[in-house]
Parts: sequence; structure tokens; C-alpha cells
Amino acid sequence: MLKLCKFSLSMLFINLYIIYALTGSYIPYGTLIFGIGSGLFMILDALSSGDIRSFTDIRPEMYSLIGFTIWVFVTAPLALNTSASLTGASNFLQKLIFVFVIYYICRKDGSLKFVAILFLIIAISAALIMIFMQGIGSKRMQLSENISINSTGNLMVLGVFCALYLYKGKKWYSFSALVGTISLFLFIIALTGSRKSLFAVMILIGLYVVLMPKKPLVITAKSFFSFIILAVLVYILFVKVAPMLSDTSLYARLFDERESAKAELSNEGRMQFYQYAWYDFKTHLLFGLGIEGYLAKHGSYTHSAYMEVLACTGILGTILYFTSYVRTFLKLWKKTWNKTVEFFELRNNRLVFCFFIVFLYIGLGIGHLYDNLSMLELGMFIAAGCELTAPQEVHVTQKGDVVADVG
Repeated sequence: MLKLCKFSLSMLFINLYIIYALTGSYIPYGTLIFGIGSGLFMILDALSSGDIRSFTDIRPEMYSLIGFTIWVFVTAPLALNTSASLTGASNFLQKLIFVFVIYYICRKDGSLKFVAILFLIIAISAALIMIFMQGIGSKRMQLSENISINSTGNLMVLGVFCALYLYKGKKWYSFSALVGTISLFLFIIALTGSRKSLFAVMILIGLYVVLMPKKPLVITAKSFFSFIILAVLVYILFVKVAPMLSDTSLYARLFDERESAKAELSNEGRMQFYQYAWYDFKTHLLFGLGIEGYLAKHGSYTHSAYMEVLACTGILGTILYFTSYVRTFLKLWKKTWNKTVEFFELRNNRLVFCFFIVFLYIGLGIGHLYDNLSMLELGMFIAAGCELTAPQEVHVTQKGDVVADVG
């Protein structure tokens, strides 16, 4: 049943990101079918395996999100636009199911490996679709009309994390594949013109290099060969790929005076959105405008995960929602400095913490509250904050002894 749960979740996001980008339409009722399927198979797996604890062991982070969901439904009749708020609350409930499914799968697997493989494949597929089906131009590009520029950039940032998470550093060609994959994602970010996504990747890699546990440096023939491969790849990137970046919107937004001026105007517009949101929070302190209420009042989102929650859900909703963030941060921080685990587990713990910092940074420009990918990442972080242990396969020896093999 767990495999069917994984399949349903995989098809759900493939339908949202890849199939629509290829065909211009979703699988009919695909979101409903695969969404319900993933939740149903999760429940059936818990019942059939007898491992009810993995299903019922809900952490406080999940309780705070459940409480937040109840809050937005209860306050919807008091919202600025009741109909829009009820729709927004229903959409958030669906995303909460995704969070719980991701949490359950990661807990059962004892790692984030399934999520990392799934979204590495989706990110690479999305990148190739943009290059070969849309072409390379000077205008800002996005995966599809339903996936915004910032969400496309966020998908590429997630792809970088997944590539780093799955990298084990055992073979020279795996290192070459890592460098090539990250370069592909950076190139797509350049095509989107998303400065925030570029800075997010820089923060992720910078923190990763600083926090990664160090092994004693031993120069071997393999490590020397890996250095040569890296040097060749860097040379190819600078000679062949770098000149192409001068025609991208990201280059223009960073270095062209006119485009930089437009970007500054955009930043000023966002600051105005934040000011409106702060005013709405102060004037609707207890209940907020209602989820989706800011959009109903101003015709746009706040473009900030933090100001959106403040303005739309009031002080209690803000506390409920961000409790999950605070507790997750504290748990990931604690695991980051736990040196009693083996090297690769410590490395991945620190990598997840680095990515959570990036997640918080991206929230300055993306409303995590409404974004499917952001909610999936939140479920992944909550699971990573738990004590993940590999599943055990139990068998009985010829002498009748019960032996557990850690997978």
C-alpha cells in the first residue's frame, strides 16, 4: 500500500508540474483522484501493516497546522469575502493532506530519499521542457501559465537541494553529475530572471560548504581525477554557457541599468504591499481579513509568506501557523549539532537545516500559504525534525531466533 501511496503522490505532482507544461491541460480530475488516492493508500498502509503509530504519532508541528486549518474555517464567516475565504480554507486543507502524506512517507522510509528522487526528476524534466519546448530568450520565462516565475525558480532551488541530498561522493562520475545538474538548474533560474532564487541557491551552497562535516583531506588518484573533471566542467561553463547568460533576463535585472531600475520599482511596489498588510493586521488584529482576504481587498497577494498570514489570519492564526516553523527550526538546529551519528546522516541533517533557512528566505517573496511546493517542503522539514530510522525487515532464523535487518 505504501508503494501505491507513493505512486499517487508522484502522479499528483507530475500532473501539476510536468503534464500541464507538456500538454497545456491536466489529467481530468487528476488532482482529486491522486490526492484522495495518496491519502487513502496512506491510511490503508497503516492499517494493513499494523504500524498505526506511524499514522497516529502526530507531532506538535502538525497539531499547530491542524489548529490553523480549523481557525481559518471558523473565522471565514467573519472574513472580508466569506466565499473566497471558504475556498482558500478548503485549498489549504488539501495542502495539509499533502503535508501529512509526505510526513508519513518520510517517517516510514526513515529518510527523505523518496521525496528527493521524485522532485529531482520533476525539476530536471521541467528544466528540459523549458529549454527544448520554450526556447531561450531574453524575456522572463516560467514553466507554464499556472506555475509562476517565482514558483519555477523555487522548483529549481528544490532541485539543487535534492541533488545535494542524494549525492554520496563515492564515484567521480557522481560528482560530475552533481555539478552538471546544479549548473542546469542555475541556467533555468537565469532564464526565469528570479534574483531571489539565485540568491537562495547561493545561500544554500554557501551554508552547506560551511556546515558540512569535514573529513581529513587525503589526496588520492580518484580525488585528483575528480578535480580535473571539475576543472574541465568549469571551463566548459565559462566558455560555452556563460556567454549565453548575457542574453537572459536575470543578467539584465542584475547589470542593466534600465532593468535594474524596473526591478527597484518592483521592490518599492512590494514594500507598499507590506505596508498595506501591516495596516490590515493592525485594523483586523484578532481575526484578520480572512484567508485570501488580502487578494479580495487589494487585487494582489502580499508576495510574502509572513505578511500574508499576518494580514489574513490575525494574531491567533499567525501564532498557530508559525508555531510549526519555530518548532521545526529548533528540532533541525538540534540535529545539526548532533555529532553522535554517522558522517552521511550528519551531513544530510545539516543540509536539511540549510535548506530550511533558504525556505524561510524564499518566504520573503513567495506566499508559502498558497504554494503547493512550499507546503510539500514544510511536510518534509517536519518529518526531518523527527528521529528518522530506517525500516527493519524481520525474519526468523532456522534456530527460531528473530533477527531485524536494518534497511
